[in-house]
Amino acid sequence: MRRIAPTILATLSGISMLAACRDVTPPDAQLNYGFLTIDITGTPGNYTTDPSAIFIKSNPLTLGRLGTGEEGCDLSVYSSGGVDPTLNYIGAGGSVSVTINGTTVLLVPVTDDNLNVEYVRASGNALSLTPGDQFQLDVPGKDGGFPAMSLVGQTAAAITPDAITVPDSGADLNVNWTTTQAGSLIVYDLKYKASSTSADIDRELFCVFSDDGGGSIPADIVDGWRRSIQREAEVSRYTVVSTQLDKSHLYGSSQFVTIPTIVGP
Repeated sequence: MRRIAPTILATLSGISMLAACRDVTPPDAQLNYGFLTIDITGTPGNYTTDPSAIFIKSNPLTLGRLGTGEEGCDLSVYSSGGVDPTLNYIGAGGSVSVTINGTTVLLVPVTDDNLNVEYVRASGNALSLTPGDQFQLDVPGKDGGFPAMSLVGQTAAAITPDAITVPDSGADLNVNWTTTQAGSLIVYDLKYKASSTSADIDRELFCVFSDDGGGSIPADIVDGWRRSIQREAEVSRYTVVSTQLDKSHLYGSSQFVTIPTIVGP
């Protein structure tokens, strides 16, 4: 089974604490959450997506930047490994359907050796699409689990970021990209090795911007990436939509990722 998609984990913070907290909150105060991820891969004229979804019951989750649309940067320790948190998975029906560009794919629940449950494509090929296409998620629901719900949204459009020029000491990092998409967010994900004694990349600077063509990362927080002898960058466009029915929340997120050129020492 694939690791729970980063798009889902970035949309809501606090999910990694569920295992520790879920016994504290009375069951009748917990909420149902459904997360659909549509990550787009490929090349112009040949883009595809392989949607996946999870459904859980948990304590109320706190919205992160991708859920609230709040601009800003967060610096954290980075680990390329990572283990899925232990979640309280619930059923949402024998299959859920995702329709894009007139084609429907069924996602069925699959359980791995660690009892993680993810709804993945039952058969057939990944869906072809044009980034920015509309999608629809239909959940039939299951008694005692996630209820019947539907969600309509827009997949992330393609993005072309300008080259990232490493700033001088004490200067902000200004970033720009071409094309914008109403309602979407742009993420600059900068990873780097914090010191020459680090074995590998161990820091991540995660910056969220409104999709208005440009943004700026403050000098103090980008300085570690600027000085690092090993650094990388990833630029993504995200779309996130949601709906709610009583105590059930359904989220759909889409991500278009590109690797920008880094100019500088």
